[in-house]
Amino acid sequence: MDSFNKKQAVNETTINEHDLQNEWIIQPLVFLETSLGLTELIHQRDTLKSKKITEITKEILKSGSKLTDASLKRALEGDQELIDLDLEVGKFKAFVSALMQKKSSLENLVTLLINGLNAEPKTPEEKTAMKESILRGLKNGKEKD
Repeated sequence: MDSFNKKQAVNETTINEHDLQNEWIIQPLVFLETSLGLTELIHQRDTLKSKKITEITKEILKSGSKLTDASLKRALEGDQELIDLDLEVGKFKAFVSALMQKKSSLENLVTLLINGLNAEPKTPEEKTAMKESILRGLKNGKEKD
C-alpha cells in the first residue's frame, strides 16, 4: 500500500471540464483504487491494534497490575504506530470523499452540457449581440461608481 500523496490526490480530484469523456472513464478506476487502498489501511490498522492489545495485556498481567479498559485504552491511544495509521486512514477517507464529490460534479457538468446551459452563441449575429451586451454591462458598471 502506497502512502498518501497529497499532490496526486489533488490532481486526481481536479476536473478538466474540456475533457469530460476522459474524466468519466478514469473516475471509477481512481475511485476503486483509492477505496481498495483505504480498505487495506483499515485492515493494517485493525491488525496492528489487535497485536498491540495482546502485547499490552501480556505486559500488564505479567507485571501483576490490574488490567482495566481505561489503562488499555490509554496505552493504545499513546501508540505512535496506531496514531500514524489513523492519520493515513483519515487522509484516504478524505480522498474517497473528494472523489465522490468529483463524481457528483461531473454529473452536474454533463447535465449542464446536455441542457446547453453553458453553450456559446452559434451564429456571428448572436456572438456580436453577446459582445455588445457584455460591453454595455461593463459601461453601465463604470458609470455607477
